[in-house]
Amino acid sequence: MIMRKFWIVIISVFAFMACNSSIKKEGAESAENTGSPFLQKVEVREVIQTSNYTYLNVENKQEKYWIAISKDEINVGDELFYFETNVTSMENFHSKELDRDFDRVLFVSKISKENSGAFQLGHPQTVTAAHSGRKQADPSTDIRVNKAEGGITIAQLYENPQSFSDKNVKISGVVVKVNKQIMGRNWVHIQDGTKFNNEYDLTFTTLDVVELNDVVVIEGKVSIDKDFTSGYFYPVIVEDAKVLN
Repeated sequence: MIMRKFWIVIISVFAFMACNSSIKKEGAESAENTGSPFLQKVEVREVIQTSNYTYLNVENKQEKYWIAISKDEINVGDELFYFETNVTSMENFHSKELDRDFDRVLFVSKISKENSGAFQLGHPQTVTAAHSGRKQADPSTDIRVNKAEGGITIAQLYENPQSFSDKNVKISGVVVKVNKQIMGRNWVHIQDGTKFNNEYDLTFTTLDVVELNDVVVIEGKVSIDKDFTSGYFYPVIVEDAKVLN
């Protein structure tokens, strides 16, 4: 009886060691395939193009799921690489343009068709960005917009942003850039023709729908040094704005 128990223990130990070795091997192979434990490798199974974004149904070794990137030429069967740190996950996401609900969409800010050292260093020539973040739209010399009644100009906001922090402001401007339905809201750039130092372009988020070249009056709360992660960092941004006209 004692010998039988001894052999049972020995066999159990070897079985555990073999199982543990298999798990470690699988993890090592996964890391070896991408070169980083945070780098994901996926294969494209379906492509849906919209005016601003490319929706991709992708598959890795474990699952199929949807990701979204800025509009790009992607084909079924393409292999793509992205870092988990460059992802914003949206649950129960509704695309107005597609009139479609997704259980989950991963908005990927940087993606590449090559698992290269340049991509891992963030080389711009190997990266597709899903959102430009803080990047300003090009200045327009033709824009001249009157200050909203009871409001401020973009130059006034940038001249002393701390004085407006966490306060509601009213600003008028021309829409020069729109990124629709990112993280459940629209991201809009406006300019009014004023400028402080090199700051002339203001981003605000809103649920209201605006189009390029619209002249709008918006009202919302000013946030300073706002970090939404995944490349969404703004020294100054107006959040949850309402379009008043």
